[in-house]
Amino acid sequence: MSKKNFIIFFFSVLAVATLFVIVHFFNRGQYIAVINAEAGMLKGLNREWRSKRGTPDEDLKELLQANGSFKPFLFTNSIAIDNTNHFCQFGVEVDSFGRRGILAITTNDIVIWIGSKDGTRIVHDFR
Repeated sequence: MSKKNFIIFFFSVLAVATLFVIVHFFNRGQYIAVINAEAGMLKGLNREWRSKRGTPDEDLKELLQANGSFKPFLFTNSIAIDNTNHFCQFGVEVDSFGRRGILAITTNDIVIWIGSKDGTRIVHDFR
């Protein structure tokens, strides 16, 4: 391989690698932005539910109406993280996540990511 061909090859590989890194961080940034937005919406839903404790069936039906890609549902599972049980109240699957997991909020305003491949972790603590 001549020196000229080597230089062309090297810079081509460098350009592809740089493009890959840029796309990766851009996609990760979008993912984090969606998680943060949905966590905030779950927080609002949880607080609104607490303030409306009057007629649970009607209030719950109204609160769980889909809003664009935000489609909340009752999610009353108990999740153990670091030897602490967290009691979930609402959950949401976001269209852009596909089948990757559920974002859930607990009764004490902790948002948990329950991933199908990447496990369970606390995303936000709004207490």
